[in-house]
Amino acid sequence: MEDRELSPKTVQLYELLLRLHLNPTFGETNIGDIREEDVRKWRTSRLKAGPKS
Repeated sequence: MEDRELSPKTVQLYELLLRLHLNPTFGETNIGDIREEDVRKWRTSRLKAGPKS
């Protein structure tokens, strides 16, 4: 995000998505260590959880 000129609203959205969806699963993992299988499992679990009300 630091390399791009993003609107403040976009920065807020990206930070929210990271905090709520990615960091709980991948927060302590180096990005190079995340495998396709990990992402597929994460996505499947998110889809099974469904939308939050």
